Amino acid sequence: MKPLGIYLLLAGSCMLFGIGLVAPVMTVTPPSMEDFAPDNALGGLTDLLGGVFGFSLGDGDEWESTTYTILSVIEGFFNDGDVALGLFLVFFSILFPVAKLCALWRATVVISNGKDPGNAFRLIDGLSKFSLVEVLVVAVVVTALKGLPLNIEVLVRWGLWVFVGSIFLGAIASLFLRRQVSFED
Repeated sequence: MKPLGIYLLLAGSCMLFGIGLVAPVMTVTPPSMEDFAPDNALGGLTDLLGGVFGFSLGDGDEWESTTYTILSVIEGFFNDGDVALGLFLVFFSILFPVAKLCALWRATVVISNGKDPGNAFRLIDGLSKFSLVEVLVVAVVVTALKGLPLNIEVLVRWGLWVFVGSIFLGAIASLFLRRQVSFED
């Protein structure tokens, strides 16, 4: 593939990455309040659920669904004092993908100029090992929420697929870039 094709893949990956950070990733719909009537054994969990999942009571004393983006999840961790989890997600959701895309852009520019990419490829190889960590984190959260015995409904939204698309476009660009280097050697 010519460098223009790699540039287009990287541009697409960058656009999808930006959209994926702010697009809805999942919507969590809490159980009905009937499940938490005072005479119900789960009645004491109403405050706990509201605090843990950020549900708020809407009109008619029913919990409202909450839609999350990757950035809102990170913000929530920091607001709740979970700095370690917030930093983990900042690293793997924002800093790591940006570093990988920058390294891919740099390597593409270097190769387009007919030079040896050298260290840029070593950096890309190191970063590539962690490409799907963010998707794994979201998958674990969705699986954990769906596994709760409280009839919580978790819907995966289109933003997750956009974010995954960004990762795959970057991976495809990396493969074509690697082929380009191996053919020139």
